[in-house]
Amino acid sequence: MIICLIIKTRLNKKIHKTEERFKIIATVTNEVMWDWDLISDSIWWGDNYYNYLGYKKEKTTQNSGSWQASIHQEDRARVLAEIKYFISIKQGFWSAQYRFLKANFTILNIYNRGHIFYDDAGNPIRIIGSMMDISDLKKTEQDLRKRNEELHNLSTHLQQQREKEKISFAYEMHEQLGQELAGMHLELSSVIDKISTNDQMSKQLTGISKNLKNSIHKVRKISSELYPGILKDIGLPEALEWHAQKFSDKSGIHILFSCEEEEIDLPAEKAITLYRTYQQALDNAVQHGATEVMCTLRSENNQLVLSICDDGKNFMKAEEIKTSIEYHAMEERLAIINGNLTIEIDWQEGTNLIIKLPTTTT
Repeated sequence: MIICLIIKTRLNKKIHKTEERFKIIATVTNEVMWDWDLISDSIWWGDNYYNYLGYKKEKTTQNSGSWQASIHQEDRARVLAEIKYFISIKQGFWSAQYRFLKANFTILNIYNRGHIFYDDAGNPIRIIGSMMDISDLKKTEQDLRKRNEELHNLSTHLQQQREKEKISFAYEMHEQLGQELAGMHLELSSVIDKISTNDQMSKQLTGISKNLKNSIHKVRKISSELYPGILKDIGLPEALEWHAQKFSDKSGIHILFSCEEEEIDLPAEKAITLYRTYQQALDNAVQHGATEVMCTLRSENNQLVLSICDDGKNFMKAEEIKTSIEYHAMEERLAIINGNLTIEIDWQEGTNLIIKLPTTTT
């Protein structure tokens, strides 16, 4: 009996000493320290509860109702439910972010956390913690989020303007410059036929005619790259298959393209974006060291999915592409039309690039 009394006395002294240290800490920190006795439902508040939050110090402790009433009404139910849940699962630590009202009704963004104590029977008896005002941090986050949104909108606008300029420029080159060059080539061919007796002049004019014909071909090629009119002429799946064949002939890489849908109807802006991303993806396959590429276009859960799988074993290059400017440019381009891009690297099979584009508007 005497031994138990001695142990209890020492324990009480230790607890008292710990509480004194806790209260000393509460006076030298900018945070609001608190100690919630769950048995009596009373909360002891550090001086900053009164000095910083502006509440009157009527007595040493208050019941939890005053704290609950100061939690923003839109956050109150969530915060109390979280505390109840953490206690029910015997969690030792709880934290939450929520809006809190000062005595003058100014709204603060608070980060609150506390350590939950239990008795030997596992019953919750006490929570000790601190509240930190993170309003400035929240404002900074909001400002950054707003700035990022503004930059995204600007990027979207610039991308759309670039596409419009490309279409306009492609039209000028194809319809005007291309036609003028074709007309000049026709007239020159007529002149060559008339002076065929003069071998030297005929050879010179034939050379000029050949160069002019090459120029016409280059103009049409540049025009096609600026604006893939083939999308409008034959449709997206056919345009992708046509480019696959064209790319295969140029690179020597065997490209198989398949479309699981009979008809795909996309707005011109989305079709152009998908087509340009597809072009870049095939260029990347060359860097992976691919010898064969399998391209599949399909619909899946209200999404249009384009997968480009290659057998390239240059995995270091594939990893580099995941962090490259080109990859981020492709991501940004797709983000404008709410699409996304992922790269899967299999060390035995190769690299799989997956493009997903929503086909429904929200």
